[in-house]
Amino acid sequence: MNRQDYDREQESRDALASKLRNYAAGPWYPMHMPGHKRRLSSVPGLPVSLDFTEVPGTDDLHHPESILKAAMERTARTVGADRTWYLVNGSTAGNLAAVFALAPYHGELIVAGNCHRSVYHGLELRDVHPHFIDPVMDPEYGIPTVIRPEDVEEAFRKYPESSGVILTSPTYEGVVSDIRSIAEICHRHGGLLFVDEAHGAHFGLVEEADFPESAIRCGADLSVQSAHKTLLGLTQTAFLHCRGKRIDQEAIQRALDMFESSSPSYPLLMSLDGCTDWLLREGKKCFCAWRDHLHALDQTLRELKYFKVLCHGGEREEVPDARRRAAMRHGFYDYDPSKLLIHTGNTPYTGEDLSRILADRFHFVLEMSLSDNALAMTGPGDDPEALRRFGEALLVLDRELDTVPASEKGTRCLKNPLKREREQVMTLQAAAGQEREMIPFSKAVGHVSCESVFCYPPGIPILVPGERIRRAAMRHGFYDYDPSKLLIHTGNTPYTGEDLSRILADRFHFVLEMSLSDNALAMTGPGDDPEALRRFGEALLVLDRELDTVPASEKGTRCLKNPLKREREQVMTLQAAAGQEREMIPFSKAVGHVSCESVFCYPPGIPILVPGERISEEAVWELQRYRAEERELRFSVSPEKDDTIACVREVW
Repeated sequence: MNRQDYDREQESRDALASKLRNYAAGPWYPMHMPGHKRRLSSVPGLPVSLDFTEVPGTDDLHHPESILKAAMERTARTVGADRTWYLVNGSTAGNLAAVFALAPYHGELIVAGNCHRSVYHGLELRDVHPHFIDPVMDPEYGIPTVIRPEDVEEAFRKYPESSGVILTSPTYEGVVSDIRSIAEICHRHGGLLFVDEAHGAHFGLVEEADFPESAIRCGADLSVQSAHKTLLGLTQTAFLHCRGKRIDQEAIQRALDMFESSSPSYPLLMSLDGCTDWLLREGKKCFCAWRDHLHALDQTLRELKYFKVLCHGGEREEVPDARRRAAMRHGFYDYDPSKLLIHTGNTPYTGEDLSRILADRFHFVLEMSLSDNALAMTGPGDDPEALRRFGEALLVLDRELDTVPASEKGTRCLKNPLKREREQVMTLQAAAGQEREMIPFSKAVGHVSCESVFCYPPGIPILVPGERIRRAAMRHGFYDYDPSKLLIHTGNTPYTGEDLSRILADRFHFVLEMSLSDNALAMTGPGDDPEALRRFGEALLVLDRELDTVPASEKGTRCLKNPLKREREQVMTLQAAAGQEREMIPFSKAVGHVSCESVFCYPPGIPILVPGERISEEAVWELQRYRAEERELRFSVSPEKDDTIACVREVW
């Protein structure tokens, strides 16, 4: 795109905005929608004078013939597409339309596991059977990255009836896949490629600006871009680009007729056409300035010692093709330098902590934070001075960490929630329409989900309708388990949990969180000294090896009785029981009475008895066992050293 390109477009310069302004200045009075009649605004500053409906002279987005048709054709020429549609329902509408264009009803598609939830909504509506391929995970930052061409090839081999591939590139964090190679694979297998490029509207526009190439220019049949994310479009605006003869353009138009509002906002449409006009007039200058501001920011980021910024700062060398080289260090095909993914894993902070500090102390509001990452987005509208101050803010926080002990920093490695074997039992639509039941997490393994579960942002589903729920951690009947907790079971040893806690404290100087029956709990955290964790593991190994000399008769396997797993009879409400006249009953005679107090062992503080509960033999057995183990029993009424329970006085 250069100045000559723009001169050839002079005739249609600012076509949409200028034509609509001319129309508004004319003699026509609106005896039609909208109700404000371009005169009254509910909020000062809203552009009601340019808020039109579809009447002669303003064109119709669903059947464009004049000014909207010319505007979309100009955008298509600018980005290298054969056809472009303006979207006022965001990239979501484009994703829905793409699913309908790529697959027939009840068809099959190969789908990247990190697609946006709107893609899954399209799969559900079209009743498509998806075959998932998961992105490669970056072990350092813990984020989904590229879809590998060889995985797409393998998916077509396994699912030859698939009519196409849907993937996200760039990802929310800025990682770009090898679209050219994937497009070649799709076309060789007779399939279509749709790329959700919502975060890449700035790609492929100005070669000198050092941004990646666009999906359309790399061979994708269809791509969607959010103009508001990285260009100057108003929020909710997007482009849907088509290239080549493989895609059915009429199918796309039919789908958009369903998913786009029949009353599109003309200020949003002007915003989209305005993006094209701005790119033609100012794009090269603004994009090269954006590049220069990012390079200046990189100079500051190179000084960071503890925070890391993906493919920036110390990860980006001062060499030709530095962007691609930095990306390839992580195994990416390419990377979008406009994204600043800040990793806090070598600091005491989480991504949420960093976001809060940057907002409270430095007044920078980030795009999102998740686990040990925080994402900042730059754009062509950034103030260079603000970017300079942002880099300085990170440097200030980084230098403050010089005074933090090494034991409070450490390195954390994030687990990949996407990397798992996924079994799609039925289509999303079929599952969503089934009779359903509510299942607790703890019992969900093996069941088939009939809903989507996702974390927002970024909106990538963890579960989708029709997927069988599987989780490695569920082999114990858990939905998941927190690996920072170390629950040590002593049932195969001569020790109780209390014994082990005492030995670890007396001999090795480790103080545990708690012990109960045949378990002892140790807790780890981001502040742990790695050397201390190593010594803790060695201590357990020493004690374990010492048991080699203990006779088998002194070990054995103990199976603990579950104090919660018993038939519990709640005779009255807790409030009613607590207010009753009471009498103190010894443990040995309490069976059959109704408790009017809570009794629990602390820690962890889970009640063994509650007011209004009839006292069973199992409950008394549990209380007597805890007493024998010298556990700390807590009573809400009775003296804690007496073996008595406050019970509802019986009236004979």
